[in-house]
Amino acid sequence: MSAETEEKDFPFNSSVKLINPVIENYAIPNDRYVNAKIRVTADNIVLENKVNLAKTESNKQINNSIKK
Repeated sequence: MSAETEEKDFPFNSSVKLINPVIENYAIPNDRYVNAKIRVTADNIVLENKVNLAKTESNKQINNSIKK
């Protein structure tokens, strides 16, 4: 897995989909206390509209091939 990736420039407050997300809980001891953290990583992140558009296009192709 690469430590560097290209920058994603999505519009503010847009819906996105995480591809293969992994959610991890971890704790860092700090004297008498523990700092609990959550880390979310994913293989990729895409705009939700593009995901739905790709699904719609693939369904159209399947429907067209069935009609023939």
